[in-house]
Amino acid sequence: MLDYMTKVNTKNEFMKKVAVIGAGPSGITAIKNFADQGFEVTAFERCQGVGGNWRYNDPSGHSSVFETTHIISSKYTSFYEDFPLPKSASDYPSHKELLNYFNAYTDHFDIRKLIQFGTLVTNCKKIEGDKWQVEWKKLDSEEKNIDEYDALVVCNGHHHKPRYPDCCSTPPQADSTWADSTGSMSSRTDRPPQELPTACLPTTGERSS
Repeated sequence: MLDYMTKVNTKNEFMKKVAVIGAGPSGITAIKNFADQGFEVTAFERCQGVGGNWRYNDPSGHSSVFETTHIISSKYTSFYEDFPLPKSASDYPSHKELLNYFNAYTDHFDIRKLIQFGTLVTNCKKIEGDKWQVEWKKLDSEEKNIDEYDALVVCNGHHHKPRYPDCCSTPPQADSTWADSTGSMSSRTDRPPQELPTACLPTTGERSS
């Protein structure tokens, strides 16, 4: 990616402003690497801090990690090459360890100042001049803002919206209680184990969640 960005910046000296949506694991490294190449970076993040999906119980409702979640890949293969996980990290780090790691990465490379937290991007569209128009607002305000950028990097993840099997005719909303009127739930709306009924719970799906 660095070679590509260097070529782009060399061929078109006017391509300088970059918008990054999301400050999770992918977003923060995109911010860091584009900034390293001399681009003017602005990042938008709906949460009040970095980490994205790894911000367990974040008030925004964005996170879908469990209370007991650990990453399913080893610490020896799951790190930024320019900022390794600390030697004290567990072989399979917990969500708390990972969030601390992402915060440490952000502070080490001094990129927190480039991120607008508590911000929701409401629309993006390509406009004349091969630029991007980004519409955004603060979560605590209805005022909409529109800015233009030379490039757009989307790092919003893919865990926010739950998926339900066809048998759930009226699936619960992402911010609802753990079960709807049919008694169904998504791992996206996980709650601590003590809140679940002491009964047999059939599951669908064979992925990590």
